[in-house]
Amino acid sequence: MGINHSSNREYYCTIIYLIHVCRLQMCEICMQLVGVHCLTFCGVACFFSYYDILPKTLRNIPIFWTDDEFKYLEGSYLLTQINDRIDAITEDYYSICQVAPQLQEIASLEEFKWARMCVCSRNFGLQIDGHRTSALVPHADMLNHHRPRETKWSFDDELQAFTITT
Repeated sequence: MGINHSSNREYYCTIIYLIHVCRLQMCEICMQLVGVHCLTFCGVACFFSYYDILPKTLRNIPIFWTDDEFKYLEGSYLLTQINDRIDAITEDYYSICQVAPQLQEIASLEEFKWARMCVCSRNFGLQIDGHRTSALVPHADMLNHHRPRETKWSFDDELQAFTITT
């Protein structure tokens, strides 16, 4: 499940407002994705192709599995970890809604989970101007991931650009 593509400009501009109001560290990355989505529909069309290719469902991520699928994990600590993640994301969603109730009008809990997992599975940890942060880097997240890693990514302060070195 993704965020509804058919909503109007006001809806997406409200997301920009929420990004500025909700400076909660627990979901900074998720809000960045929502921001990318918002900017796509509020005039910065260069992000549209990236947003448009994000998966519509994330059935491969355990927090979206069915009860029948969870049965295979009975007795495993992994099940506890998955449930803890679900609880943490749910708590984040409702904490944000307390600060910015508009979020409930913009995204359901399921849509928030989708956005959060899209970001968690695609962000890059970086140092920018001496500050540790994370960033979405359109299309870089789709490169093959080989173990051991044969590439190094970083932010080049001089170039003001994300770089990948092989």
